[in-house]
Amino acid sequence: MRLNYNREGDLFTADLSQDSLRAFAKQATQLTKRNIILASGLQDKLITGYVEGMPLDAALDRLAYANNLVLFRSEKDGAFILQEGGKAADQGNNQFNRNSYQAAGGSSGISALNISNGKNGKKLIELDAVNVPITDLINEISNKAAVGFMLFSPIQGNTTTKVKDVSYEELLSFLLQGTTHTYKQSENVFLIGSRNSEGFRSTRVFKMHYRPAEKLDEIIPVELKKGIEIKVFNELNSLILSGGAQQIEEITDFLKAIDEPVKNVLIEVMVVELRRGHTVKTGIKAGLGDSAVATSGQVFPALDMTIGSKGINDFLEKLNAKGWINIGKVTPNFYMTLQALENNNHIDIRSTPKLSTLNGHEAKLTIGQTVYYQEQNQVITGGVTPITSVTQQFKQVSADLNIKINPMVSGDEHITLKIDAEFSDFIPATIQGAPPGNTTRQFTSMIRVRNEEMIVLGGLEEVSRSKSGSGVPILSRIPILRWLFSSRSDEKRKNKLVVFIKPTLLY
Repeated sequence: MRLNYNREGDLFTADLSQDSLRAFAKQATQLTKRNIILASGLQDKLITGYVEGMPLDAALDRLAYANNLVLFRSEKDGAFILQEGGKAADQGNNQFNRNSYQAAGGSSGISALNISNGKNGKKLIELDAVNVPITDLINEISNKAAVGFMLFSPIQGNTTTKVKDVSYEELLSFLLQGTTHTYKQSENVFLIGSRNSEGFRSTRVFKMHYRPAEKLDEIIPVELKKGIEIKVFNELNSLILSGGAQQIEEITDFLKAIDEPVKNVLIEVMVVELRRGHTVKTGIKAGLGDSAVATSGQVFPALDMTIGSKGINDFLEKLNAKGWINIGKVTPNFYMTLQALENNNHIDIRSTPKLSTLNGHEAKLTIGQTVYYQEQNQVITGGVTPITSVTQQFKQVSADLNIKINPMVSGDEHITLKIDAEFSDFIPATIQGAPPGNTTRQFTSMIRVRNEEMIVLGGLEEVSRSKSGSGVPILSRIPILRWLFSSRSDEKRKNKLVVFIKPTLLY
């Protein structure tokens, strides 16, 4: 016999195995300084039981119950009295506070336990219990309801329960929820044991109808799958669940809730790029070449003509023949360029890709072009006779149109779109032999639209204006004369990018 008592926490521990009840009452009284009195006829009784770290009142009550005894406590002096279970029902002494199954401390126990018959003949239970060990509670309910049961291993923990008109199966499910135990019914006997014990394990194959089973086990909450073995069976698009039946039922309910058709989203994208340019070149240029220059060029619809010395001298001879003025002749290598040009360009580029993706998954589109350029490396190896080696390597520069769209569909068929777009173009190289330059326009947006509603994004606009000119000092600034003594260029460009997006739900 081993007894221990912590007076500060009022915690009592007892380990008994066929020990004398008289000796136990004496030692417990000396240890706790609380009187424990035996009813007549109990001096020779042997008791067995084990409690650890429980309040003294509750510990004595559990030991009494385990050995077919009933514990009473005196209201006057607080002494504990142990009596035989069969005799206790006939006792009527008013100086004792008695309950059919109430811990001696009065802070816990069963205050109500009634069994009635329902309409279909099934027994209905009304229970009001506070901080009662689950094992003791199942034993008490089963005995009063005359239900056969077998408990294969102890159930840890206490429970506080207040229910009315519930069946034995429902109450048993409530009590075992949150424990490591489960039950199953074999004819008229309820078998209660650990979920992982042989005979209590359950296996179920759950087939997904709309969602892929792959990686679905990662979505199941950790608390639900604790103690359950889950395997993915891709060939049948199913999950194999093995463990406690009640826990498997909870996982099955969760899987049914998420096994719904995932909406497909068709995304129509129209990328429109408008390029406009306007260039005006006017003026007269004159110079000397290495050799005689032939007259050539364009007169209509724009004037861009180079006149050689022969054509100029013929024109001067006609003027001299009329006697107006004698200008003379130009040298054979002299030439003159006349320009009066106006260029207008209008380019409209359209890209109309269509993307399809599942709700919540990103759709990505890339359209681009690649330009290769040559890179030379020269290596000189030293020595008496230096050796120079040249290697050539081709490298690439890309200009792409990248669009990433991630749709999220809500219950009212509104669609939230997260859009990332990047547009790149080549520009002429600024250095001879260098790779082409690259301009990039990029935007990120998140917008909410209705099904089949079109939105407009972008409006990225680029405007450039440049003016240049050269001419004879002073004369190139005088009105009218400046057209004869200067050359001018005026260029204006405007690029605009607009993106149209239209999502459509597909079922």
